[in-house]
Amino acid sequence: MVYRRANDRAFTMEFISQGCVELTGYAPSALTASRERSYAEVVHPDDRDRVHGEVQAAVATRSVYQLIYRIVRPDGRERWASEQGRGVFAGDGRLVALEGFVTDITARKDAEEALHNSNAMLKAAVEREKRAAIQLEAAMQQLRAATHEAQAASQSKSEFLANMSHEIRTPMTAILGYADLLLEEGDLQRAPATRVQAIKTIRRNGEHLLSIINDILDLSKIEAGKLQVETISCSPMQVLADVESMMRVRAAAKGLEFTVTCPAPVPERIRTDPTRLRQILLNLTSNAVKFTDRGSVRIAVRLIQREACPGAPPEPLMQFEVADTGIGMNTLQLSELFEPFSQADTSTTRRFGGTGLGLTISRRLAHMLGGRIEVESDPGVGSTFRVLIATGPLEGVPLVAPDLALIRAASTSPESPPRRDTLGGRILLAEDGPDNQRLVTHLLRKAGADVDVAENGRVAVEKALGALQAGRPFNVILMDMQMPEVDGYEATRQLRRAGYRGAIVALTAHAMSADRERCLHAGCDDFISKPIDRRHFLDTVARYAGDTTPPRMARAGQGQSCHWPAPALRATAPTAGGAPDATADIA
Repeated sequence: MVYRRANDRAFTMEFISQGCVELTGYAPSALTASRERSYAEVVHPDDRDRVHGEVQAAVATRSVYQLIYRIVRPDGRERWASEQGRGVFAGDGRLVALEGFVTDITARKDAEEALHNSNAMLKAAVEREKRAAIQLEAAMQQLRAATHEAQAASQSKSEFLANMSHEIRTPMTAILGYADLLLEEGDLQRAPATRVQAIKTIRRNGEHLLSIINDILDLSKIEAGKLQVETISCSPMQVLADVESMMRVRAAAKGLEFTVTCPAPVPERIRTDPTRLRQILLNLTSNAVKFTDRGSVRIAVRLIQREACPGAPPEPLMQFEVADTGIGMNTLQLSELFEPFSQADTSTTRRFGGTGLGLTISRRLAHMLGGRIEVESDPGVGSTFRVLIATGPLEGVPLVAPDLALIRAASTSPESPPRRDTLGGRILLAEDGPDNQRLVTHLLRKAGADVDVAENGRVAVEKALGALQAGRPFNVILMDMQMPEVDGYEATRQLRRAGYRGAIVALTAHAMSADRERCLHAGCDDFISKPIDRRHFLDTVARYAGDTTPPRMARAGQGQSCHWPAPALRATAPTAGGAPDATADIA
């Protein structure tokens, strides 16, 4: 029996093979999907604490654990099991899961007992050991087959999600881009109100579609154990101020009272992932506003202490409480609240929309940040969600009673670096889609750039090298990575092999971290994902267009070669949701 489980006292199974039926008497779904029984409940009560302790000792030293314990089947009969496994650790040293296999050794235990009782049972015991060896070999074959199947399924899922994301992001670039142009250009005061509202509806629903794509990608990365969180020093109140500034307008549009309070001093800085914390709080606050028609939405933040191991000092936690006076939920709805693709009921989905992924992602992110999410709710009264996350060490960190108004003012103060509104120089746009050609060219020329267009990678290489030889090199090449004849990856490699040292920025609808690394490895200097955020796009182009250092190239005919080193720069282009995508790709 092969398994993958969480490191908890319930022995919560994420995957368990079909062999569990013969060993435990339960189908795999009863121990995983439906949670009819936790695996800990299947283990004999007298063996549970010992098994848990031995696993913890092995995990602490990152060694393989080997266990022998009893299994209690539904009919009350006991079976002996031999388990071997190990901890699976992420690159940052965090324990992700436990993996291993369990063999039914009841026959062997019976044989051992028989040998103690009578030498006459020796032959039968040997035969049973042979059968156990056969079972072990069968289990190993099953493990190999399951591993191969899991890898194939994972690869198929990765390719499907990557292609789905690319195929949707590509047209959304044009949809959202042209919607912005319609809203920003011309005299909207003279346009019919219905037309303006229609454009805004297109923009709003386009953004909603992108948020759905991002949610699906996030959930898939989490389930694959490939979503990473960073731990950096940050201001929790700055994160809260960002959330408050974004959500206050929505609440006001519905006539809701919106308040943010900090009853007691909190740490000036904590160590966590501010991007993921902001994602959790935005999701919970957005839900609170969405499911509240009248009354109020309140956010409160405080520092609390969690009891650690006996004799150890308590661990500090930040608690963010989001409370509303909305529709509320009953006990049954609460029990299914954090299941993927589920909402309170079908009428809720029809009335309010949504995919039902946000809370699932938020809870798992909270766990990855060293905490959890708690919820209380009463139908017709409202709901209260509490997010608890680890703060990291607080020695020497002052406790402050912050003023959110001052924090917001500081984040938008004139001291912030000015944005680049104009461009100079010559830019080559390599893009095969006519709609996106017109859109990007319009944005660049409106900003003052001289733009030339190449419809595929082959033409891009010819124009770039030709302009360089003519003494009029392009300041920046914007390289779409999916093009006919020669794609952007190969075009970039050809330019670098030719010694081209000018700036090349990838412009692609593939928005996963593996795609970013692939672009940079091919020789690109930076990465911009589609649909483009116009401000980030122009700022990035301006950063390279403003570089007055001319490109360097080996002279033709000298037989020189130029090895383009892997760039030190690692871009943090915003995803459609506006947050840097610092996660690993889905496996």
